[in-house]
Amino acid sequence: MDMSSDDPTLDDHRRAAALMALRSYGDPSSVVAFLSDPETAARGVQLLRAVDAAYRSAIADLRTELGVALLNGIVDDTVTHATEPRMKRAAQVIVAMRNQDRDAFTAVLHAANG
Repeated sequence: MDMSSDDPTLDDHRRAAALMALRSYGDPSSVVAFLSDPETAARGVQLLRAVDAAYRSAIADLRTELGVALLNGIVDDTVTHATEPRMKRAAQVIVAMRNQDRDAFTAVLHAANG
């Protein structure tokens, strides 16, 4: 299997599942503690990609064409019109992953950490 350095591993997918479970409990301090773990923090890009893959997998099973078009429209509108920088960056990351554009994905992460 040909993997780039930012492709998620099985461990990253496990972390993504754990993060999603913690998030579903509605306890932000648990999410912060989880993300603060040094091993998790060191693999942030891979974790983000694993979370995206998990959500895309679920969406593929539950989606309708109209629903996909609606969500894509909301994301695209957020990229263009969001005034809150974190919302705009989140939408930009989604678009970059949707388009499989690693350069755009990396640029958004660098801007966020910049």
